[in-house]
Amino acid sequence: MFGKGVYFADRASKSHGYTTKNKSGLRILMLCRVVLGHVLRLPKADSKAHETIKDTEYTSVLGSADGTNNEFVVFDVAQVRI
Repeated sequence: MFGKGVYFADRASKSHGYTTKNKSGLRILMLCRVVLGHVLRLPKADSKAHETIKDTEYTSVLGSADGTNNEFVVFDVAQVRI
């Protein structure tokens, strides 16, 4: 939705939709600490968001069309801790 990056959500229900069951029927989610820094808010999909923030003060993107299913994207794995 927002180009090349590492995607996160602030609700498990949002992330659950991207999981698949294993042979035992279990799904896995990872809890991560993410440093967002300066966030660019985008109300709709932008597959080139990673290019949009290049050479700006922004270090992450918040995609939220409806205000409830927030999707955070960072473009540097150093911003993520599992």
